[in-house]
Amino acid sequence: MSTSQSRSLSDWRELFTQMCSSSISAGIHCVTFQPTPGTPNQDRFVAQEWDIDGRQWKFLAVLDSTNLTFPFESEYINRKLYLEGHGGDCTAEYSAATLSGRIEAELRGVVERYKRRSQETFTKRVQDILCRQIYYFDKEIGDAVKELCPVPSLLDDEQARILVDAHRDVFQRAYCGSTLAVALLDNERNHLWIARLGNSTIGLAYTSPDGYGDGERLLTLHSTHTPSEYFTILMRHPTTEKKTIIQDERLLGIFLPTRDYPLRFESIYTSKLFFKFAGKTEDFLTSVQANNKTPPYIMNVPDTRYIDLAPLRHRNPTLVLFTDGVDFISLARMSHTPWIRLSSSVNC
Repeated sequence: MSTSQSRSLSDWRELFTQMCSSSISAGIHCVTFQPTPGTPNQDRFVAQEWDIDGRQWKFLAVLDSTNLTFPFESEYINRKLYLEGHGGDCTAEYSAATLSGRIEAELRGVVERYKRRSQETFTKRVQDILCRQIYYFDKEIGDAVKELCPVPSLLDDEQARILVDAHRDVFQRAYCGSTLAVALLDNERNHLWIARLGNSTIGLAYTSPDGYGDGERLLTLHSTHTPSEYFTILMRHPTTEKKTIIQDERLLGIFLPTRDYPLRFESIYTSKLFFKFAGKTEDFLTSVQANNKTPPYIMNVPDTRYIDLAPLRHRNPTLVLFTDGVDFISLARMSHTPWIRLSSSVNC
């Protein structure tokens, strides 16, 4: 068999098809990739169809399980707290089960109240729903922890362990993180809204005027590889940290995503409470303790956009959402990341 260096893009694609499973839900095609046999699926997708005011709406989301403990002060981590970049699927699972229902509930009210408003007013209002629901969803995950333990410094180790064990789901949702890519489609009226946190991709594939396949990313990647994100992060922190914020093209030498959720706590929450969830090496932890000075380093504000699909109808548009790693294949590079990679698509 040929080595990895001599394999063509077609070879890699063939290998990938042997490692994937697919399904169709609400007319949405969903595919998961698992390069490592026996490794559990840590990512989640949501594909739903809603009947609102006599029209069929489609909701798509992909969630990539990512741990985000490191945007916080170094005293968060004054024990042997070893953390994985992917901290588990708890937040992705909870988000997949909960977030869509919140968006749908508010959307139903807005559709009823705004049916006689202008299209511009209506589309902006729906865009605001996505932004606000994602923001408050993140906030409530953190608030739940602070309600259970408003002053963690008052706990000794045994009290902290008892508290975490008694409310493990609440603390795990705040410990594990997830990137998020969302699309909301009102196909009858050619309305498409999208939102994204992190380095998952939302793209639109279509036929070019000369008949060839074409496509584009619809939102900027929230990654240290994106110049605007890189400079935004640098500008939010003192110049004394300019040599430590970005190392090896990663935040604090750890994260590529620059936006995500959750975890927005003082450092004492990690040292007292999140130490229950273990993972990485001591060298890794030491690096975080040395460089984590003025958190948060990761932002939780989603990008949103509205797209009028009417001018694109003759070009057979197809919307695609996928977690990081799938884009490596599309760019003729192979991803060696061992976690599930997930994609959802729908013909608009």
